Parts: sequence; C-alpha cells; structure tokens
Amino acid sequence: MSASIRDSKRDNSPFFLLPNGQSLTHRAFVANLRHLLLRLGFQVSAYSGHSMRVEAASSGAAAGVPDHLIQTLGRWTSLSYVRYIHVSNNVIQKAHNSILQFST
Repeated sequence: MSASIRDSKRDNSPFFLLPNGQSLTHRAFVANLRHLLLRLGFQVSAYSGHSMRVEAASSGAAAGVPDHLIQTLGRWTSLSYVRYIHVSNNVIQKAHNSILQFST
C-alpha cells in the first residue's frame, strides 16, 4: 500500500491520500495494518485502528506536546483523549521528584 500525506490547509480534508487521489478509508487502513502485523509476527487480534490513536496520544504526551495539540491532532472534540494517555511509572516518579525538589 502506498499513501501520501496531504498538502492541504483544510481541516476537513483527508490526511492520507492514495496514489489515485482517493482518501485512505478506515477499512483499508485496518486491513493493511493487520496484514503488516501478521507479516511481522504480531498477534493481530491485539491491535486495531484505535490502537494508533491511543499510542499517538501517549507518544505526544511523552514528547511534551501540549494537551490542546494532542486533542487537535487526534480530532477529539471532547476531553476524552485524556483517558488514552498512558503515563509510565518512570515519568510519574520524575514528576514526583520535581514536586518534592520545588517544595523544599
């Protein structure tokens, strides 16, 4: 599968375009994701298209992307994106230590 990232300023235009100019559908994305995971030896049933949104939210947060940008990039219209951000124990420990150092 070959898709390109759109070069458009319109918020409602598709992000990925196929070589023929059509948008990449959710169904095609998931089918290709499952095919790739299977070829790589992963358990296909453990992943879905939604897994990408969860990982994007968590990766963005870990990289220091501001919450409002995570929400915008994921096209969330509510604060539901917050439940998908998984914070590692290491990050929690660093935040805890920072708070302790600041308060002393």
